[in-house]
Amino acid sequence: IENGYSHVVMTEDGCLAGVFCLIIGRDPTYSVIDGAWLDDSAYGTIHRIASSGIEKGVADCCLAFCLSKIGNIRIDTHTDNVPMRRWILKSSFVFCGIIHTHDGSPRLAFQLKK
Repeated sequence: IENGYSHVVMTEDGCLAGVFCLIIGRDPTYSVIDGAWLDDSAYGTIHRIASSGIEKGVADCCLAFCLSKIGNIRIDTHTDNVPMRRWILKSSFVFCGIIHTHDGSPRLAFQLKK
């Protein structure tokens, strides 16, 4: 919040529908990948998408906002997060490989270029 990375998605009547983080710039977690990124140009990373469940399309709204800020987006998710994996692929992200979080946990890594 302090760095301006956190964003909210509101319904038309002012209710909180979701939250997410967009961090523009290098993400240290993404510096090593078992695979290959589409390219190494400037990018933004989406983290922590969450929906309150009261509105559909929160992730789509998040992605549209992020793409309006930077046309190169990276995202990762846990293998078991099937709904997120479905949304990522439906949104035309390309699977690039496996990254590891700060605690060593593997994550599926994707990239989308506008």
